[in-house]
Amino acid sequence: MFKAMATVLTNVKATESEMKKISPFIFRKWLGNHPGTIQAANFLNIYNDIPFELQYDFIQQSIKGRISYIPYVGKKKQDNKQIEKVAIHYNISYEKAEEYLEFLTKEDIKEINRISDIKANK
Repeated sequence: MFKAMATVLTNVKATESEMKKISPFIFRKWLGNHPGTIQAANFLNIYNDIPFELQYDFIQQSIKGRISYIPYVGKKKQDNKQIEKVAIHYNISYEKAEEYLEFLTKEDIKEINRISDIKANK
């Protein structure tokens, strides 16, 4: 799928069988990883009922060789112990704790760890 998506960066059009392998959601998410294609990705997210072949052609014609690389979507490494500490500290679910971790500063995390260590030593 990723090799087929990368053909949008070249002048070579993907075959019909390659296009069927591409998930439109993953394609748009991948486009969002580059500042030059993020607006196009947002446009395609809004008008997601456009057939995928037309979305692919639109992006390929828009880029026209100006972008040579877009990083692939990677999985974030999670610190499960830290998520657990945040969840216990704020008395929230693990899913919410993951969201909280994105917004907490380093000082906030140090304070949560300090409080957690104090409670664990009691």
